[in-house]
Amino acid sequence: MCKRAIAQIGRAVGEPNLKVNWLVGSVSDRLQMVASGKADLECANTTQTLARLANVDFSNLIFVDGGGFLVTSDSPINRLADMSAKKIAVLKGTTTETRLKDTLQRRLVNATVIPINEANEGVAMLESGSVDAYAGDKIKLVGLAAQAKNPGKLALLAEDLSFEPYAMALPRNDSALRLEVNKALTQVYMGGEIETIFGQWLGKLGRPSGLLAAMYLLYSVPD
Repeated sequence: MCKRAIAQIGRAVGEPNLKVNWLVGSVSDRLQMVASGKADLECANTTQTLARLANVDFSNLIFVDGGGFLVTSDSPINRLADMSAKKIAVLKGTTTETRLKDTLQRRLVNATVIPINEANEGVAMLESGSVDAYAGDKIKLVGLAAQAKNPGKLALLAEDLSFEPYAMALPRNDSALRLEVNKALTQVYMGGEIETIFGQWLGKLGRPSGLLAAMYLLYSVPD
């Protein structure tokens, strides 16, 4: 979807072979790149929030997910309430970290939150027993579990921790750029290409949820 947006930007500026420099970084790194002008567009599993809108703009939504927990299959943990006195790993600087801490405090669950720098680190800590759970976006957790050494030894809790609406981050005060990105997304949604993209990358997980399908419909902005 990011490549579709880049292609649309190229058409808008008359450069069909627009050169792209891909930059890698954590969520906070990526948003800072956009805010500082080092990057023009951010494409990742980044949640749009009011706090982040103070520094960057966002495209229309590209995905909706929920925060959740990965545990070992033999764990006695079945829900958040079971995590008292447990250790929970979470990616540093993410909305999941903020919402996890707020939820634990609000629901009076005395768990220890351990911020980490990389997703694979959380799975490794969970497999080694140094943490009892790993919190993150569910779609990411499913992917990590599938790639683990022993996928059958990991389990995803049914309980949702949060609601995560993903969008592409853009520089503030650049409505022309935002328009071209949203044009590309509309073309993907209305033209049916989203079915192919979803099937290629997430098809093994089943069909899009009703909420996600509705989101694609609602963000199909007419000309």
